[in-house]
Amino acid sequence: EERMPSENDRQVEATTSEAVPEIHVEGTPGPADELLDKVGDILKRECRDVPRTEAEVAKALDVSRTQARDWLKRLVAGGVLEKLPRRPARYRAVGSASPLFNQAALDKR
Repeated sequence: EERMPSENDRQVEATTSEAVPEIHVEGTPGPADELLDKVGDILKRECRDVPRTEAEVAKALDVSRTQARDWLKRLVAGGVLEKLPRRPARYRAVGSASPLFNQAALDKR
């Protein structure tokens, strides 16, 4: 026995066959770019005086370490942060206090 499509069936079919609108226009910053810019602003402030580890960044932003690592790599590549050559790796804002000052702040922790 074949049933007649209900109004709900027709609505579902109509919504699933419609084209999904684009979120942003090509050539302009998209939502992901805007988010990265905002994260960069936050980390410039958070990493200005005391360099932060990947784990500290993830905790401060309440994201996974994988997400924090991705953002950190992109911000280093973009010249917003710099990765310090120590273990564990720490990140600081470009143009922040001298390395000697930052090391002294770390020793006080």
